[in-house]
Amino acid sequence: CRKFNRVLSKDQAGWQDATLRLWSRKVHVSEEARAMVKDSKQQAKSGSIAVKAYIKSCMDARLRHEICWEELVYQPEMGNTTVWDFRFKASSGSQWTSFDPYWTGESCRKMVFLPNGRVQQMVEEVVFDVDNPTKTETVAHFRLPFHDTTNPTGMEIKWRFVEEPLDFPKKSMG
Repeated sequence: CRKFNRVLSKDQAGWQDATLRLWSRKVHVSEEARAMVKDSKQQAKSGSIAVKAYIKSCMDARLRHEICWEELVYQPEMGNTTVWDFRFKASSGSQWTSFDPYWTGESCRKMVFLPNGRVQQMVEEVVFDVDNPTKTETVAHFRLPFHDTTNPTGMEIKWRFVEEPLDFPKKSMG
């Protein structure tokens, strides 16, 4: 069993593959863990580095109590394309829920947080090809959120990054 365990722990390609599969389901992976895998690809016999990267990313997900800037902000040029579903809670009142698509049975609004502190709504539209009307393409664009008949231009919303948790208790271990 120890011999088998030793062989598995040194299987660089297997651990790199397992790590990359794990990361494919994550929004954010720490730069330190990414650098570890990059280093293990350059060093021929370093399966243990890929194992450490796998463990590092699992521990990060388990122990971290807040999201990072990279997880929150929409920056496609940097590879971060996180889009958030947004809806008002019922407790926000009918003034807000009356024009929230979620409360009328539709999908939630799709919102993005931009690095300049603004929030924008992602809107997808189906575009028809002029030369071939049967051919369509879905195109995403951004606009100010909360468009409705009383506010056709939308509402400018700003956000800020808070360094410390507000009133939420820290996650327990395990």
